[in-house]
Amino acid sequence: MIDLNLLRVLLQATPAESTLILLGDADQLASVEAGSALMDIVAALGVLDAPQRVQLDHVFRTDAALLPLNLAARDGDSARFMQCMAASPGEIGHRNVADARALGREITRWTEMLTIRIRALVTSQTADVAAVALRGLGEQQLLCALREGEFGAAAVSRQIEQRLRVALGVDKDAEWFAGRSIMISQNDYPQRLFNGDVGICWPDADGSLRVWFESVEAESNRSVRGLLPNTLPDHQGASAITIHKSQGSEYGHVGVVLPAVADSRVLSRQLLYTALSRARNSVEIWGTIEVIHAALARPVRRESGLLAAIVNAASNGDTATPSG
Repeated sequence: MIDLNLLRVLLQATPAESTLILLGDADQLASVEAGSALMDIVAALGVLDAPQRVQLDHVFRTDAALLPLNLAARDGDSARFMQCMAASPGEIGHRNVADARALGREITRWTEMLTIRIRALVTSQTADVAAVALRGLGEQQLLCALREGEFGAAAVSRQIEQRLRVALGVDKDAEWFAGRSIMISQNDYPQRLFNGDVGICWPDADGSLRVWFESVEAESNRSVRGLLPNTLPDHQGASAITIHKSQGSEYGHVGVVLPAVADSRVLSRQLLYTALSRARNSVEIWGTIEVIHAALARPVRRESGLLAAIVNAASNGDTATPSG
């Protein structure tokens, strides 16, 4: 998701004698800011048949049943995509969500799944329940193509929280309750909290509600730490998050909420591929077949000039970093 300006700053800060390795998936969503830097660089190296381009094609994270679906989404192959959906109904589900009423039904069903998880933790005899609850966030996640609107992550997350309050017997006006997940949206360096960090509200040993986050001092030293809710920086509910926000994450089971209309400008092949490739074990798509076809048929095209600049510079024998 590196944008053009960040890439420029990175290159300026990199010594000329250094070797810069960019590792990523060029077929996923491009940056929110200007450009599609990684996609352009990979495409340019392909045009130049450069040995610096190395493609890794073994996926360790995703179950074998999901790989053909992800590849069909990446390639925009609708026929193959539909075949994959039909071939693995256990791992790949489709929910025909065409309007708000259908969306509400699926949100209710999804919330029931979450409620079962939370209730199981409440009665658990596990010593460190908060740590187990935090790790459990990675087992089920709803991803939305939109951020705002009826089908957007903000509204869907609020609906899930409302249903959870009812199911768990929590006061309807309570902001915080055991099992509520949130995502940090503003960096807080003193508390070591950063944009995109996800936490879960859970009682501490004394029964006081805290929001728990993973604390990683080293790969071999992972623990959790609980913070008082009123000390947190800006945050939002994370029962549903945008597909953009999910990049770099992985979940056991993923639900993908697509817009209700096929002409939505947010739909793209990269958007659908990014969402589906977050799942390790299973995925369900909330949207009409028409909307799915529309997403697969629409690759993102950004004309930043970077691809042409790299190819032209290489063709002219210029090894300097293209400016612009």
